[in-house]
Formats: sequence, structure tokens, C-alpha cells
Amino acid sequence: MSILKKIKQFRANHKIASAISDGAAVFAAGNVGGAAIEALIQPQTPHIRLIQDANADFFDGCRGPNTLQLDQRIALGENSAANYTLLPKVFVDTDKDGKGLFGVAPFNYTPNHKPNAGIGIGGFYDLGKVSFLGVVPVVYSAEGKATNINPSVFVTIMKGNFLADPRISYLASIPQNSQAKTTHHLNLGTTVGYAIDNVVVGVDAETGFDAKNPKSQQLKDGLKYQGILRIDLDEKHRNWVQTYAGKDAVGIGFRANFK
Repeated sequence: MSILKKIKQFRANHKIASAISDGAAVFAAGNVGGAAIEALIQPQTPHIRLIQDANADFFDGCRGPNTLQLDQRIALGENSAANYTLLPKVFVDTDKDGKGLFGVAPFNYTPNHKPNAGIGIGGFYDLGKVSFLGVVPVVYSAEGKATNINPSVFVTIMKGNFLADPRISYLASIPQNSQAKTTHHLNLGTTVGYAIDNVVVGVDAETGFDAKNPKSQQLKDGLKYQGILRIDLDEKHRNWVQTYAGKDAVGIGFRANFK
């Protein structure tokens, strides 16, 4: 079955996810920006069923344009079911110097599998052309019966029309079964993009290794990359759609911002 047919089938069978996606794109209000959370993205971890693509974003290290943001994504591979992620986010300013608190409540769902859900707390700091966002999500996988702690730091560097978004994240996956071992993984990645009017086009590369038993070969084996295209849907960048295309999967994301 082709990827396009799978997308149509997923939307036909999962009306709630489709309605949320369509409604966010049409009714959202906001501006450019936002931060991506990788709490559900570590395919090397055996305890949990996770998204393997569509995990990068532009403006990862930036504060969202409004207090509330709805980030949602559908990832789809040729040999796997559609995977839906919902990331409600909140940004709270603590002063006028670009500092504040950040919260997220990740939810991840694959048809015929138990969901992943959790909460993350962090903060952001804007230095103008360089912005930082850090968060510590704690996500429980009902499918893998494991608690996943995933502290992550995102940086956005802006120079003219060029963007760079390096990131680093650490994952400790703690199984509910006391006889199973906790796994540790460190991920490194970056997204590079170029903005042309209301379009940002770029590429993302990511790799990682076992934090308790690191080997150079793991960096090579874990390397993955994808192209990313972001299109703002209005002149004031109030809402936007983003597409991802990797070697074995494609994805689409919707961003919505609310005052």
C-alpha cells in the first residue's frame, strides 16, 4: 500500500486525530516560532514503541509566539502504521528579558497499540539571535511498561535567512519489570534551514550512542537524516504546516498558537 493511501486510510479511521489537525490549521492564531520536544523519539530503546522520523523542527530553541501552542504530527512509513503525536505546550514569561518557564504534555498513539503519555517541565532564554530551551519530559509507555526520562536542550541560531538548530538529549528508559535493565541513550542532532518569504527549507541529521557503553560504530549505525519543509499559512506567521521526508518514512506536522 502506498504512503498516500495509508494517510487517507488513517484519516478515515481516526476522525478525532483528523479533526484536531484540520481545526488547528484553520483556527489557530499566533506567530513564527515554537519548540519541538523529543520525549517520544528514541528508536534504539527496546522498552517502548516510538516515532522514528519527523522528530526535528525549525526554531526548536525559541519561545512560542503565544502562551499556548498545539503541536501535532503524523508520521508514516511504508512498512509501519501511522503514528500520531500531540504536544500541548505552554510558555510563561517570568520577566521582560526573554526568560520564562515551559511546560508540555506529550501524547503518542499508534493504532492497535497502547499509548505513551507524560508531562515535561523546563524553561527558555532568548538572547536575540541565539535562543535556548531546555525541558525534562517524563513519559510513561503503556505498551512497553516503562517510564522514560528524557532531559533535552535545544538551541536556535539565526543569522539573516539562515537557521541552525543543534540539540542534545539524554534518555533513561526504566522498565516496570524490576528484572529488566534500565537503558541509557544520548542523542545529538542539528537542523539547518534557509528562509524564503513564508517558506523554510532545510535538512536534519541525528545520531546517538549507548551512554553506558559508548562505541564509535554506534554513531555511524545510528545516523539518520531527512529533509524538512515549513510553510507559513498567513503573512503574519499565525499558523503553519511542516512536512518531513526521510529514507523510510514521511511525516506532516501542524502548529497552532493561542493567546
